[in-house]
Amino acid sequence: MRREVETLAEKEPSDLWAQYRLAMVLRVEAELQRAAGAPEAGATAARAVDVGERRIGREGATNVHRAERAAAGVITGRVAAAQGNRPAAEAHWQRARSMLGPIDPKCRDWRILDPAARLARLLGRNEHAATIMAQLDKFGYVPLESWPQPPASVSASNIN
Repeated sequence: MRREVETLAEKEPSDLWAQYRLAMVLRVEAELQRAAGAPEAGATAARAVDVGERRIGREGATNVHRAERAAAGVITGRVAAAQGNRPAAEAHWQRARSMLGPIDPKCRDWRILDPAARLARLLGRNEHAATIMAQLDKFGYVPLESWPQPPASVSASNIN
């Protein structure tokens, strides 16, 4: 499927739908590669982030597009963390978090809330993560993948 979406995105670089779909396909592929321990997971995740950021920079980007970019940032950071590079992981997660911007407390869109909860948990903001996860629970959301465990140690940059 990635090849077909890549072909469409290359033929129609101004087609925002094709660019969004390419970012999403790359993110899913990176997650599958990460779960399998494939060495190319980092490169695929980085490409998903790049496509997503280019998409967000264009007119017409929505919160859903930002959420897709944030979800790719979760994976990119997890790959870096698995490679033992916690500072790089935190940098990816902070950037992904900034892509989401402020989240409306009444938000019910799992596409935004899921990466927000994951990023909060990964960055050691456990109370904030618990609030978002409770928000998701209220409307019956069940994540496909379990929530990440809180980090063993949190850098000083994440305390605020």
